[in-house]
Amino acid sequence: MILRVETVLILAFLPLITGCNSLGGVPKIVDAAISPLALHPGDTALVTIDVRDKNEIVAGIVGVIDEEPSRKLKLHDDGEEGDVKADDGTWSLAVQVPLQAPPGTFNLTFTAYRSDGVAVPIRNDDGTIDSLSVHMPLTIRLKE
Repeated sequence: MILRVETVLILAFLPLITGCNSLGGVPKIVDAAISPLALHPGDTALVTIDVRDKNEIVAGIVGVIDEEPSRKLKLHDDGEEGDVKADDGTWSLAVQVPLQAPPGTFNLTFTAYRSDGVAVPIRNDDGTIDSLSVHMPLTIRLKE
């Protein structure tokens, strides 16, 4: 009887001794897209970023146009502004390309944030800490 109680106690406290394996709980961007691929001034683009986040760490995703950092793109996972379904892990935004937008290729960086406003930290393969983010190019062409 004592052996069984000790075994149960050891198994119950094993996670406290060995630590918690939370690798599966780290948020991850699994897909990111802008459609349509060919955009013209006045078109509406749909930006979507799929996030796997079982611990609900990501509270928001904000994009910045690297060439114009004052312009922010706040994605939604609440069924609004281009997001199809609330709380499904797909963050989206329907955004109109300004009529005065110049042609060219632009770089967008989307970063995930926690509820306290801090960028979600992730550990890279080399052990360095970075923000959970994705970079996407955007090409605007003039209509012919």
